[in-house]
Amino acid sequence: MNRILTALPVFFGALLLCCAARAATGLGIELGDDVSSVRQALQTEMPEETEMSPAMGSSVIHLRTRGIWVFLTAGKVATIRLDAPYAAAVNGIRIGDGYGKLMSTMGQPKFAFPFGNLQAFTYPLDGSSYIRFDLDEDGVQIIYILPARKK
Repeated sequence: MNRILTALPVFFGALLLCCAARAATGLGIELGDDVSSVRQALQTEMPEETEMSPAMGSSVIHLRTRGIWVFLTAGKVATIRLDAPYAAAVNGIRIGDGYGKLMSTMGQPKFAFPFGNLQAFTYPLDGSSYIRFDLDEDGVQIIYILPARKK
């Protein structure tokens, strides 16, 4: 009985971490989910398209009218990208929110760097993923859920 009680906090902690990306986006998907889970969660039969960027994934499900991109590698979610017209808040930040809102909500990023004409701000989401907000002078333009880099 003591072993069970000792293991419960570890189990529930792991459960919370594994679901951080799912909760952050509100989409019902997270990194590592399979294609059928993605289609079910997003309520779509949109076919996968071949993606030309191996850094993002080998294929993508792109719901243009919803601003949702799900990049897949070997049939599993590798990266999630959200852009306009996606309207829901992700960790309290929406597409179009400004730098001030990002800093007051998320605090200082773990990484910040220029990315083309955007400025990227990256925050740990859980033990295995990051959330990145790409901003220009008009505010947040793109939100990514990315895997943590392997060392």
